[in-house]
Amino acid sequence: MFYRLGTRGFALDIFVDGVKVGSFSSFARILIPNCGDENAFTVDNLTEGSHKYEARETGTPNPVILKGSVTVVVDQCTKELLVYDWWGG
Repeated sequence: MFYRLGTRGFALDIFVDGVKVGSFSSFARILIPNCGDENAFTVDNLTEGSHKYEARETGTPNPVILKGSVTVVVDQCTKELLVYDWWGG
């Protein structure tokens, strides 16, 4: 499950292992949402193990691309907060 905090921003296209799995534009209303929360984006049917992801802004001429990896464990919900690195550090 991917989520982000805040109140505004561009929609995000989500890619896992290079494949687009969907888009979302909402923001979590609590610090850490529950799995399946309407303000988060859940990816189903990932195999157990490590997966690389990209979250790409849409609708902007200079999109930010957030990259990382998540480790999926069978029968557990993996929560990944998408964080913008505003200071380049």
